[in-house]
Amino acid sequence: MAKSDPAPGWPAFPADDKRTLRTLLAGLKVSQWWPHADLRAAQQAQLGWLVGWAAAKVPYYQREKWPAEFAARLAQHPGQFETIWREMPTLGKPELRALGPRLYARSVPPAQLPFRPITTSGSTGISVELRTTATTRQLWDALTLREHLWSQRDFSKRLGIIRPRKKATRETDGLVHPNWGAPVTPLFASGSSSAIHIGRPVDELAAWLKDFDPHYLLTYPSIMPWLMDHMAEAGDRPQSLREIRFISEPLDQSLERRLAEEWQVKSTDIYSANEVGYIAFRCLEHGALHVQSESVLVEIINDRGQACSAGESGRVVVTSLHNLATPLLRYDIGDYATVGEPCPCGRGLPVISQILGRTRNAAL
Repeated sequence: MAKSDPAPGWPAFPADDKRTLRTLLAGLKVSQWWPHADLRAAQQAQLGWLVGWAAAKVPYYQREKWPAEFAARLAQHPGQFETIWREMPTLGKPELRALGPRLYARSVPPAQLPFRPITTSGSTGISVELRTTATTRQLWDALTLREHLWSQRDFSKRLGIIRPRKKATRETDGLVHPNWGAPVTPLFASGSSSAIHIGRPVDELAAWLKDFDPHYLLTYPSIMPWLMDHMAEAGDRPQSLREIRFISEPLDQSLERRLAEEWQVKSTDIYSANEVGYIAFRCLEHGALHVQSESVLVEIINDRGQACSAGESGRVVVTSLHNLATPLLRYDIGDYATVGEPCPCGRGLPVISQILGRTRNAAL
């Protein structure tokens, strides 16, 4: 059974230094087909370990009573994991900001170094900073590749990117690079790529889009109506573009229809949050938004803290399963979503049928 033999389908936890991007990707190709019960059992084993880690290594959780209470109750009632887990407190974004370094682990296994900071504010305007490890970043890279492979993208084509870029990198806006870069390049031959800062004037973005003429574009939904209107006035459109991969904001159905009708372009959206990385991807077979259960536990709960059933909507609470540097246990990200039915594609990964609010997301 998968749950009793986690390799290679489940990332090692804590990860050792033998894991590579290639072996992680191979494992993800296996675990996506596990039955939901096996995925849930593997998550629960990791969650139990993670709570113990946080209680031993993280100043905030060392002072909290609930990790010890959780462990004691679980020892007495091992078959009631989900009930006990949902009775534990959630962590909100204001709390996360206020706690700051008190949520940082005092140390991590050497194989997980170096740390890397992530700062995010989202539409709430509440700035949050946390640390990631080499392990979490490697898993996010593997998930990036999973999403490309699910969408059957042709790596030999051109990739364009319109997104926020740090001031230090904006000098290279619009330059053409020989490949897609990490994480694609280490495992696959790829075509050229080019990136430009989203804050550039719309005429500059449109000129870059026309000149570079990518086959795939990564960007935000909110910029597209401006770009389409500007290019339509000049009678232009990108000739080679076949798909836009949307990040950070909800994809409006009217924009998706407009892109299909005016540009004959496919739209794909990704659900993610800087604090925890990827949350859900769409499968090609049915377009279902699948939770990335190997990386994150997603709970959709009602106002009473109970798990929502298929068709019901509630708050999105997430737990990053592998970030030992800043463990986020039952983190309420401020979004609302609807639970979906199992997907006919056969993947055991849970389904989100609709995201009703999206306040902060990542472009990974």
